[in-house]
Amino acid sequence: MTGFEEHEAIGRHYDLLFSAEDVAAGKPQQELNIAAQKGNLDVEGWRVRKDGSRFWANGVLTALYDKGKLTGFVKVTRDLTERRRLEHQLQQAQKMEVIGQLAGGIAHDFNNVLTIILGYAELLFSQVADDDQKKTLVTEISDAAHRAAALTGQLLAFSRKQILEPNSPLF
Repeated sequence: MTGFEEHEAIGRHYDLLFSAEDVAAGKPQQELNIAAQKGNLDVEGWRVRKDGSRFWANGVLTALYDKGKLTGFVKVTRDLTERRRLEHQLQQAQKMEVIGQLAGGIAHDFNNVLTIILGYAELLFSQVADDDQKKTLVTEISDAAHRAAALTGQLLAFSRKQILEPNSPLF
C-alpha cells in the first residue's frame, strides 16, 4: 500500500508516511502524544507513499507498554482513497438530485403560468378580427409562450419528470 519494503520502514520514524507540510506542522508527534496518553488513536488523513503519491488513510495507532513503561507503537493503516472517492460521487449525485427536484418544481410552476398566458392569448385571438394587426401581436405572445413551454419541457426532462405542455387548440 505504501510502496515501502519492510526493511525500509522498520526502525524509521512514524513521520515517514506524512507529507512535508504535516511533518512541519508537528502532526506525527501530536498523534504519538495522543496515542501515548489515551492508549490509542483512530485518525483519518492524507498519507504519502514512497513514490510521493498521496492516499486517504484511516490509521489506528496503539501505544505499547511494558510494566507501565511506553515501549513503542503499532499502527494499522487502511487505504480509504476509493471509499472517499465513492462518497464524493454520492454527494455529487445527491446534489444533482436536489437540483433536479428544484428544476422540476420551478418548471411545473412556470408551466402553470404559461397555461394561463396561453389561455388568455387564445381568448384574445378569438376576439380579434382576422385582418386586425392585433392578431399578429397575440400570435407573437402565443409563440413566445410556446417557446417558453419548450424550455420548461427541458427543465422537466432534466428533473426526470413527465413533460407537461400547455394546451392551446387555436395556436
